[in-house]
Amino acid sequence: MELFYHLLSRLMRLAAITCGLWILIRRVAQASSAFPLQSLQNDRIAIIAALVISLIGARVWEYIELAPLRKLPSFQLLDFRELLPITDTPRGKQVLEWVKKSPGADLMDIEVAGGFHTLIPLSPRAHRDIHTTRAADFEKPLFGRNYLSRLLGNGMILSEGNVHKHQRKVITPSFRIQNIISLQPLMAEKTNLMFKGIDHEMCENERIEIASWGSRVTMDIIGPAFMSKDFGSLKSPDSPMEHAYKNLVEPSSGQSLLFMLSLIFPRFIVRAIPTPTNRMLAKNIDYIRSACRAILDEKLASLKGTRPGDADETTSDILGSIIARGDFSEQDLVDQMLTFLSAGHETTASSIAWATHLLTLPQYTHFQQELRDEIREAVKIAPAFDPAQGILPYSTLEKLPLLNGICEETLRLFPPVTNTGRVAIRDTFVADTPIRKGMMLAIFPWATNRNPEFWGVTAEEMVPQRWIDEDANGARRLNKHGGAASNMCEQTFLHGNRACIGQDFAKAELRYILAALFERYHLERLEGDRGHVVPAGSLTIKPRGGLYVRGPW
Repeated sequence: MELFYHLLSRLMRLAAITCGLWILIRRVAQASSAFPLQSLQNDRIAIIAALVISLIGARVWEYIELAPLRKLPSFQLLDFRELLPITDTPRGKQVLEWVKKSPGADLMDIEVAGGFHTLIPLSPRAHRDIHTTRAADFEKPLFGRNYLSRLLGNGMILSEGNVHKHQRKVITPSFRIQNIISLQPLMAEKTNLMFKGIDHEMCENERIEIASWGSRVTMDIIGPAFMSKDFGSLKSPDSPMEHAYKNLVEPSSGQSLLFMLSLIFPRFIVRAIPTPTNRMLAKNIDYIRSACRAILDEKLASLKGTRPGDADETTSDILGSIIARGDFSEQDLVDQMLTFLSAGHETTASSIAWATHLLTLPQYTHFQQELRDEIREAVKIAPAFDPAQGILPYSTLEKLPLLNGICEETLRLFPPVTNTGRVAIRDTFVADTPIRKGMMLAIFPWATNRNPEFWGVTAEEMVPQRWIDEDANGARRLNKHGGAASNMCEQTFLHGNRACIGQDFAKAELRYILAALFERYHLERLEGDRGHVVPAGSLTIKPRGGLYVRGPW
């Protein structure tokens, strides 16, 4: 709705100035005996004159107001879909081309429509101002929150200000490293169950669609981890919860249209439009919300009488810990459940698909055997370890150079969420450029993560070695920068107080599943598949049409 408010405020300001000028012109004309001015006593002529003067004045004022932006690289966005969170086209691709034409720039000015300008941060300095130094001066745009709240709930991803600070403070302890380590047996159990399904499907069809398996295994991990609920997605592809999410995340022109309408109209109007997409969204979202409400009621009954602070002793999941701290209403809890169900499984599922895509491309298939060798060598030297706890201990997996390099490159090249937005809530500065209240900023991890200024000539290639340092003795160790000069050169999980709270969980889950998957299987693309894929999706991006692969096993 920011675009609506922007255009409406301009029209209202123009109308007010025009009316004022019309009254002034009439009075001047009535008081003057000069023939040219007397003609302005005609209402029609006076209104036209007032409107012309207002339009000229508005253009002059806009020229002055936007003066700080004229020093920035400027482009005109012709394909509005680049800014949509729901799309069936590669997001950030056009922006990346502009980024390559603007080396050394801090910001880029994009004119979208009707004089509506959006700024894109390019440099680490600009990103640092938005995410950390001046983070309090920005929040997510209202139209984006209004639309995405339908899919994600009004949970921590969409909350702002003090509400967000409070939610983050309460939820953060649930994502401590020791809690993530305790979830590895669950990851092992569900990954092994996925392998049984993959083996069966391969025997029947001689191929598998890896993106759907990634979605099913992550759904069956986040369910028990967050709310002690096994949705049975791995046992049945027709699991109601998995089916509902599959419908929601499928990109469609209908969803794109609804999002564009949300730029202009209030939320209640957009949701009331009787379209097939709206009916589909309502049906599936109602099912997910009702299921979450039922799970919450059951959880509340089991925790009845629990005192705040007793969470660690009385609960075995994240939801129970949050409830026991006593800081959320029941409606807030349902919204948090929607948020973590959506963000907690679709993001990692997306990364599993993209890692498989990369590792089955002809130029990168050798990494499969190298990864397999690294894992099997680690198994030989690892201390005695209960197989039920997983293929390797968490402490070993997090230090394997190639495994982690592959994970980092996957997340860099294919960030699950390729763009997000901010709006200035007060006059501020970004990289010393004045930003007026109401100015929109669009953040494109896809473009930042592939910027050759940060990542060199191989910016768009998979190079796991960039995350690995080797000492004089040949010992290899992970680094945290990938060779980039700043952590702001990668925006996959964002930074500061809006950074993804579950990024350590997501990395641990991706690391474990990829280690187990490629230790067990050698995957190949189907005959005739030359590796061309189109990133598309709703909440996250996956290969459009799925990603089909085959053995040998």
